[in-house]
Amino acid sequence: MFIDAAHTATGRTRESRHTDLDTALLTSARSVYGSFQARCIDAQWVASRRPRLQALARVVAEKEDTLVKLLSEEGHRPVSICRTEARRSVQTIQKTEEALVRLAEPRALDFSDAAQGAHAAMAQRFTCAPLFAIVPFNFPLNLALHKIGPALALGIPFVCKGPVQNPKAMQLLAECIEKAGFPTESFLLFQSEPETAEALLESVPFPLLSFTGSRRVGLHLKKKFWDRKVMLELGSTAAVVLCDDVPRWELELISQSLARSAFAQGGQSCISLQHLFLEPDVAGDLVSYLKDAATRLADRNDLADEETLCSPVVSLDAAEKVASLLADATQKGATVWSPPSPVARNADPRDIPPTLVFMPPLAEGTLHTGMPKLLLEEAFGPIVCIHRLAAAADTKTLAAALATVDANIHASIYTYDSKRAKALFEASACHALLWNEVPSWRADAMPYGGTLTRRAEATLHGLAGSTHTGLVGGEGPLYAMREYTWERLFVLP
Repeated sequence: MFIDAAHTATGRTRESRHTDLDTALLTSARSVYGSFQARCIDAQWVASRRPRLQALARVVAEKEDTLVKLLSEEGHRPVSICRTEARRSVQTIQKTEEALVRLAEPRALDFSDAAQGAHAAMAQRFTCAPLFAIVPFNFPLNLALHKIGPALALGIPFVCKGPVQNPKAMQLLAECIEKAGFPTESFLLFQSEPETAEALLESVPFPLLSFTGSRRVGLHLKKKFWDRKVMLELGSTAAVVLCDDVPRWELELISQSLARSAFAQGGQSCISLQHLFLEPDVAGDLVSYLKDAATRLADRNDLADEETLCSPVVSLDAAEKVASLLADATQKGATVWSPPSPVARNADPRDIPPTLVFMPPLAEGTLHTGMPKLLLEEAFGPIVCIHRLAAAADTKTLAAALATVDANIHASIYTYDSKRAKALFEASACHALLWNEVPSWRADAMPYGGTLTRRAEATLHGLAGSTHTGLVGGEGPLYAMREYTWERLFVLP
């Protein structure tokens, strides 16, 4: 089922949200919530669910062209990126089916040496609660399926709030789910303003909440709904280290990959490249190649062109944030470069060209309140910050640099020294370190997530260090299913 309640939030006060909630939305959400039944995820369940997941993959694949058109037109995104997203969405469903088979395998446990007597046990996973999911605007189709695909596989009823930018795409997704044979009373996709979604969460106590979006909103939800399981993916600032041992003949090709990672879709990805650390022997050539690559990307501005990768940012507020970060960096000693402006996309004020920011030296990896905000915040725009290292850095220095810019989901190192790459993996705190690959690479089956850090908050209060408060939720079909279920034991005589 799909409900568009976006228009009903206009003009509401905080006090009136509960009484003014759209009647159909509230009734449907309560119905979904009430349909939950705990079940064992075993081979019999898998056999009944796999045909529906296979049907969903087929239906989404058949609707590729329509989905691509809607995603591009509604979200003002390049059609090439939307096509990749649609195809990845099919693979996400297929990987969800594979993950369900793995999750259903019981584990045999041996307690024959237990002090209170010998026993064996069987461990199996059970569903535990209905789900409320909130999906971001940047990859709404695939990221929705990362959240609700595992719920569909497990038979968990869910309510999913899609981004307000994509009502037709979310409606079509709901139709695909229904056409695949999933019962309509077990799910609800809806559009609304954030205040309406929060009011719905207050009115219907969904125990599982999965959110992808800004740190500010995510931490607000985690604090407000502290008595529920809140799974957060709050973004990051992805970073790359380019070492001196990379051959010169590879730099042009690498620069093109880095440019796509930094500037595609207006840099609006939580693992788009934002910080580039260059050792001195490669810095000059790489920067020259990177400027050429940025210029070529900026020259293509037709979103319907399959070769176009750049696009406007999502809103005027987002454009103003990027402009503010650039002004702050300039004021604090950085130099900003962008290519000559191509023909404007209808003079869209949200259209920001690919931008290189040459940052002032970072003294010993330390933080202080007078540093550019680009070191402390995710730009979520087409910006890459260039950090020239004075000399080839040791592992400790590189790990400190990654921690300084809060690269907690993905970071990359380009080097031919395998020991150096492995040492940085062990010393750093990012969830995934990619060797000779851009940080924006992601396989939909892989575990995905970051750490919730208080580094920026501590810095602004004059405190040193980076405090990790642990993982805040795992994505990837298998790992999401683990978050949505709990393991129970059957102890045998």
